[in-house]
Amino acid sequence: MTVFGSGSASSRRTFVAGLLAAALVVGVNVHAQQAAPAAAPADPFKFTSDSGYFQFVVKPDKAAQFEAVWDAIFAKLTASDKPELKEVAASLHMYKLDTPAGAAGVTYLFMADPASKTASYSISPFLLFESGMVPRGKADEAGTADQLFAQVSDAVTGFGAQPLHKMH
Repeated sequence: MTVFGSGSASSRRTFVAGLLAAALVVGVNVHAQQAAPAAAPADPFKFTSDSGYFQFVVKPDKAAQFEAVWDAIFAKLTASDKPELKEVAASLHMYKLDTPAGAAGVTYLFMADPASKTASYSISPFLLFESGMVPRGKADEAGTADQLFAQVSDAVTGFGAQPLHKMH
C-alpha cells in the first residue's frame, strides 16, 4: 500500500481510519493526563522535523466552505510581511484526495516541506488568532478570525498531524 494516491480506496480508507484512531487515542490519553497537573501538551502542528503533514476529514457538503477558509488563509499568508508567516506560506501545500467522498467525508492533506521550525501550522490558535494575520472582531473580506474558525469547525469531522523525516 502506498500512502498518497496509488493504493486502493480501501487501503486509503484504512490508512485514514488508522490516523483518526491514533488521534483519538492521543486525545483520550491527554484527557486522562489532565486530571493531574502537567505541562501543556506539545502542539502537533508545530514541527521540529524536516517536514510534516496534517490532514482534515471534512463533511462532503462542507468541502467548499472548508476550501474557501483555506483559500483566505493562503492569501493572507502569502501577503503577510511577517517572516514566520511567509515561511509557512512557502512551505505549505494543500491536497485533496482524488477519490469520491466516503462516509467519513472528504480528506485534505497538507504537506509542510520544508517545515517551519518556528511557527505552528495550527489553524487555531496560531494561524487565525495568535498570528494577527486575520482580524479578530473586525471583519475584512474573508470575515473575522472567529467566523473563519466557526466555518472550519462546522466542516471538520477529524484531523491529525505527524512529523516526517525526509529519507531521499
